[in-house]
Amino acid sequence: MISSISGLEYLAPNASIGIMVLILGIFFTTVIFYFVFLKLGAENYSLEEKNRAMHKKREREEKIARLYPRD
Repeated sequence: MISSISGLEYLAPNASIGIMVLILGIFFTTVIFYFVFLKLGAENYSLEEKNRAMHKKREREEKIARLYPRD
């Protein structure tokens, strides 16, 4: 009703540009979903963080070895 008055029929979901807008919207939604939930949710550590974690693990193992020495 309002779109026929303002001349926006080409943006309707059953018009050519409206269908393209819907397809692009679905595409961008899936891309954002992929990056936000799958990429950022994964454990992507930098090399520095990995080295720091290995160093902490090594220190922890050394402390445990000092507390419980093996004969």
